[in-house]
Amino acid sequence: MTRSADAPEGRGSGRRLANLLLPGTDRRDVPSTATGVGRTVERWRRRRAEIWVGTRFAVVPDHLWFGVSRADQALLRGLPGEMMLALRDVTSVETEPGVLTGIVAVHHERGVLRFRCWRAGAVAAEVAAAARDAR
Repeated sequence: MTRSADAPEGRGSGRRLANLLLPGTDRRDVPSTATGVGRTVERWRRRRAEIWVGTRFAVVPDHLWFGVSRADQALLRGLPGEMMLALRDVTSVETEPGVLTGIVAVHHERGVLRFRCWRAGAVAAEVAAAARDAR
């Protein structure tokens, strides 16, 4: 994920709202050594360590763009105003269940990028198609 100097116009329905899971705060893929109740407590603690930020996002011909909300930029000092992921680096896209909104998981060469949005299935299909077109 890199910073972008410009705010692109998205194709399709344009910029949309999402909550982006900040890279480095996702604890889902860390293996657990606990069992029983300990495993449940550990899973809850991991979820509490995640940081989701409000964004606008757009799928453009060569990358997936996120513009972080000013409120989150003010709360989380050092957070860049814009982030992007090159679509040519995307290896797969899938949806995950969420509360009220779905989660789009974008697998790429350096890990997984997750964001919550409405109509997650349609968004995942759009990102996957754009990634195929970018290769």
